[in-house]
Amino acid sequence: MRQAMLDRSDSFHLEIHPTVASQTKSLRTMLSTHRDSRRIAVRKYPDELVLPVVGCGRAIVRFRKETDVVYLMNLISDSNYVPPDFASEVQNLAVYAVHNLRDEHVPNAHETLPEVVLAIQGIFPNLKRLYNVWLVVFQPKDEISDESITKYVHQYMVETYGQETGLEEDTRSLFCWPVSHIHPDFSMGKVRTRRSPEEMEGIGLEVWSMVQFWSKRRYRTYNKLRRLYLNLPSANAGDDQDSSNSYDDDDTDSDDFESEGDDDDDGTDSDEFESEGVGDDDVVELDG
Repeated sequence: MRQAMLDRSDSFHLEIHPTVASQTKSLRTMLSTHRDSRRIAVRKYPDELVLPVVGCGRAIVRFRKETDVVYLMNLISDSNYVPPDFASEVQNLAVYAVHNLRDEHVPNAHETLPEVVLAIQGIFPNLKRLYNVWLVVFQPKDEISDESITKYVHQYMVETYGQETGLEEDTRSLFCWPVSHIHPDFSMGKVRTRRSPEEMEGIGLEVWSMVQFWSKRRYRTYNKLRRLYLNLPSANAGDDQDSSNSYDDDDTDSDDFESEGDDDDDGTDSDEFESEGVGDDDVVELDG
């Protein structure tokens, strides 16, 4: 899974997020080293997302459109500002928030993603899968089902480093979304649509949920949930408090920061997060 992020500016055009640099560093190195390495990179990521960059011409993010997911943090449903040559390449799209600027009663009204499926299809004509991104903010055990920590999900880690990206601090986010062909009834309890599965099948689009553990603290919470799922000993084993009902961890719990498959010492500047059943080219994610 490869991930890139885009932000939406006030003038409603896609703008590359600073995290793109850290996520694509290894790939850019392969593309620029020599002819053989470039050939390998292009073969693995044969498709291109092209975006205009103010003052710099354009930017190209290589990806594999059949499997990679493009992530837009915000989408304006009633303003088609997405370049056609960009939109036509997207087959898998994740969206956090959808806004309707023409709502007369609520400025910048927030709409639920399934309600605007047809509008999104109009912007992205080749779309096959649509993911509704949900941020884990409080206690995820009370908010999502256990499917997000099972083997039936893709997982991708996004890590940024302030000095390299221009952000104020280092960040870490974990994304989980279903392996749909293995676990078709996976829902995470958050996909609500006014259309039946039969109707969705009729318009040729799958709608799924994607969960984002968006901070270091929530990532530690994910690790605790994961240990419980695997029935592993807890760092708090022996405490009087029932660990199965406690998911709110304090900021000093640094020992919980590591999880299965996440090795911070496996190389330099790796932009891939390996987990069970997950390849290294599962996603391109863009915030917009």
